[in-house]
Amino acid sequence: MALSFKPWKSLRHVAFVVAIVAAVVAVFSGAALVRDTGSADAHVAAGTIQVHKYLPKDPPNASAPWQNQGVGQGAWTYTVYPSLADAQAGSNAIATFDELGKNSPSLPLTELWVKETGMPAGQDFFGWFVPDGDGDSGNDKCNQQPFDGSTMDRSAILHIPAEYWATKGNRTGLFHICAYNAPRTVRTVKVCKVVVGNGDGLTAGPFAYGFELRPSASTAVSGSNAAAEPAPDTEGTTGAESCTAIEVPNDQAFDVVETPGRPSGWADAAGYPRYSLNGGAQVEGATTALVPAGPAAVTVTFLNRAAVTRRDITIIKTFANLGGYVPAAGDVPAFTLAPAEGTSCELPVKTGPSTWSVTCTVPYLWAGTVGETPQPGWRECTAPAAMVAAPPSEFRFCNEPYGTVRIEKFDGVSGAAGQAWDFTVSGNFAAPGGVAYPNPVQASHGAPFVSGPIALGATPVAVAELLARDASSCATENTYYTVVSPPADAVIDTPVEVQTWTFQNVPCGSLGTGGLIIEKHLDINGDGDSGDAGEGPLEAWEFTTSGNGIPAANQVRLTNASGQVADYASGIDAGTVVVVAESVRPGYGITRVTLDGAAIGTNPASAVVIIGGQTRLVRYYNQPRGSLFVRKETYNVLDGVSTRNLEDDDGWTVRVTSAACAVDVTARTGSEGAATFAGLPLCTDYVIAEDLALPGAPGYLPVTPATVDGVTPALSAGTEVVFVNETRENTPPRPPQVPTIEPTPTPVARIVPTATPTVLPTNTPRPSGTVFGERTPGPAAPTPIVPRTGGGAVGPVSGTANLVFLLGAAMGLCAGATIVGVKHRH
Repeated sequence: MALSFKPWKSLRHVAFVVAIVAAVVAVFSGAALVRDTGSADAHVAAGTIQVHKYLPKDPPNASAPWQNQGVGQGAWTYTVYPSLADAQAGSNAIATFDELGKNSPSLPLTELWVKETGMPAGQDFFGWFVPDGDGDSGNDKCNQQPFDGSTMDRSAILHIPAEYWATKGNRTGLFHICAYNAPRTVRTVKVCKVVVGNGDGLTAGPFAYGFELRPSASTAVSGSNAAAEPAPDTEGTTGAESCTAIEVPNDQAFDVVETPGRPSGWADAAGYPRYSLNGGAQVEGATTALVPAGPAAVTVTFLNRAAVTRRDITIIKTFANLGGYVPAAGDVPAFTLAPAEGTSCELPVKTGPSTWSVTCTVPYLWAGTVGETPQPGWRECTAPAAMVAAPPSEFRFCNEPYGTVRIEKFDGVSGAAGQAWDFTVSGNFAAPGGVAYPNPVQASHGAPFVSGPIALGATPVAVAELLARDASSCATENTYYTVVSPPADAVIDTPVEVQTWTFQNVPCGSLGTGGLIIEKHLDINGDGDSGDAGEGPLEAWEFTTSGNGIPAANQVRLTNASGQVADYASGIDAGTVVVVAESVRPGYGITRVTLDGAAIGTNPASAVVIIGGQTRLVRYYNQPRGSLFVRKETYNVLDGVSTRNLEDDDGWTVRVTSAACAVDVTARTGSEGAATFAGLPLCTDYVIAEDLALPGAPGYLPVTPATVDGVTPALSAGTEVVFVNETRENTPPRPPQVPTIEPTPTPVARIVPTATPTVLPTNTPRPSGTVFGERTPGPAAPTPIVPRTGGGAVGPVSGTANLVFLLGAAMGLCAGATIVGVKHRH
């Protein structure tokens, strides 16, 4: 077959060839124009670093397990140091810059060290990868590095040898680094112990205490720390912490449990032990802290405070010169401890026929004094003994009882201007211990005689007036005669007893008449008057009054609304001796009896001489006494379920005080969990408090208030106060299994050997078939493309020239296509 030439086909072929050649030339010419001869390297005195941040890809990708974090995150920062020591110490930093925010400041082309110094919470540093520096930095393959980090530098500090700056891609001063982070799978739980000073002067510890992290039985972690009270042991001072850090999975909650480890004899102070999370509010009475799940590190601080270390002192009370009197608990005086802070005293205990003891608890280093205020009708018979240096200390006191002889003289002849009358006192007229008082003694109208303390005894007292006259003397001397009124009981045998003898001069010929009014008053606080709040006259109190001229039918009377018996106010012959006796009422005791305003003792029966033309006033003051019944209930609460514990309700110290009635007594609950306080005046301001610093059993917290105020004792059954305490505990949760955690290597500085990076030789071609990596985004433009070095004939050309050549190639293609199309249409 003969070949024929077709002009239009030849022209089309030519156009195609021209277009293709033009495009190829344009492309290769543009590529050649961007080649760098390397002549600029001699002018680069410093370089910069740009760090790209990678995190695990989500969702996971086997061929590209890491994902670039893009532009402007600003959450990661990096610092460059001139030496490894500086990097380890964090000192003498050359520069600090943000990840992908911008290139680093200019850096010297020397050996450097780089450390990641800022990252988001919940992440750990994972490793470094340094591309070879010879190729396009956008084709760095950072996203393709194995997830196990086997191709990375896992050091926390990256070593950049000086020769790194000489790799081809870095001769322009741009050094490209990829840094990797991974979400934290573990977090740190720091367990700390603080021992708070209690101010007792004794330092507790140091002692080891234990703790456990209890996610499950199979993965419980135990540890221990040592801690001690601060020195000096100042009240309220917090001791130094002792801490242990443990790494745990961050996706699980844990119970951190303080285990026993206190010194022998340790007792927790009220409200302790306690704990806090991250320095927050303190949870009292708990030894288990719940650490919630999450990536954040947690500090659990257990705080302990020892109950004040105490010792007992014993107060020995001996009663002497009793004269047959048998003392009772009410005769034991009130004792005052100074200083009083941290002290408490129990109720008196009889230890012998005339001996009582009181046990007081004081701080261990207490070095105070003990004083006493004897009860009325008692006085000290020895000086207090010095405190014994070694505990238990003893303080010894001796008291002896006494009574009083009182002589009244009423002179109806010469009145108040009369002479001083002489009297002789016989029988029991001696002080305790046997020292007799001198005779005679004197009394006058309006100025009675009051003796000194009279010893108790069985011998009656007798009083005689030296110038007394009987009624028969009026036959010869029509002036006056003497009427004598002895006491109903002439024997002084009880403390504070006042025996009153009355002598009256009655005019001869006309005896005249007089009278008597009886009054009953309430004396709540026992101070011998009725002027305090709540005090005053008592109605319906029974008295029996007997004497010449008072019929039996009229002898028993009740006090009226004004607290008086006024039936005998007049019409009784002068000189008549009237005996007034009050009825006994349970719970009440006489605090004082007065005659015409003068104290005449505390006897329920009083003899009163009727004086002509006068109405005498005898007044009885009575004090009611009741009791308080304190009951202790203890419970154990486990997982919210409360169980009564009858074994821990004894030994609790309870204190009862009243400012109005001057009461301050303590007692401990017995085996039934009860303490009874009897014989208490009925003031309304009683404060009942359980002593949480000296608990019967440690670890209990108050459920009811630990102090109850405004309590009044009851006369009959007693007022009951109940204190409820409980322990609280939760069973730690037990998940089935906690996975074993491979902790991230501790980020400590390691020296990266200089030879570790691989420096590719100059002009090493990239192997064909390379799988290209992600292009790394930049802050405002694509990551700068590191130019290649080579021997191109054309110097550097701007990006505009490249664009012109490409446009020329495109135009050539289009021209060829146009020619073909035109010819074809022809």
